[in-house]
Amino acid sequence: MGREETTKIKKQVMEGITKVIPNSRISNRKEITSGDYTIKIWASKDYSGERSVGNWYGFFSEEIDEVKNPEKTLLLFTTGNVKDFLAMPFIEFEKDIKPILRITKEGYFFLFRRDNQGWFLPTDYIPKDRRVGVSERGVPLDKYANNLSFLGGSYDDYLKIFESKKPVSEVEISDIASMVQLIAEKDPTFLAKSTEEKLIIIRHNQLRN
Repeated sequence: MGREETTKIKKQVMEGITKVIPNSRISNRKEITSGDYTIKIWASKDYSGERSVGNWYGFFSEEIDEVKNPEKTLLLFTTGNVKDFLAMPFIEFEKDIKPILRITKEGYFFLFRRDNQGWFLPTDYIPKDRRVGVSERGVPLDKYANNLSFLGGSYDDYLKIFESKKPVSEVEISDIASMVQLIAEKDPTFLAKSTEEKLIIIRHNQLRN
């Protein structure tokens, strides 16, 4: 997955969120506003490992320093799937996550992982002198996974936006074609009927069979 696909997924997530969060709109390519709340978005593709999937994110120091209203700011991290993301209140990120991250010259560079046990910030990517109180697995992040409740939204409603209609299988198409042929053989006037009449007759035969 390249940058173009990652950007596309981020855009889809942003558009989906604005449909389920009251009074929200996309301010720019990295931000959504909802009332006096601000959602800042970071994107990452999926990096698959043997037993888990990881996502890398980077913060410039000024991106954290410029947050004007910490209590009303949410950080949202998209992944390689529109249905998976982390939504974290900034004050919780600043209190629980930021102090244990590796510091780079420009800011912070960190990894989130998920597997069949959930989402977490792995211990291996936390500096040794900052692991006090951190479990062997890492910092659990499940409470932030796909959670829009911080903003009064529903993840179930969000998912409905990406639901697609079940495609008609080739077997079903073949069955309908055979049924139409049988109906036409029994009723020579069938093919001359209106589309609406044909559909009613086909549906009646489906229910009867």
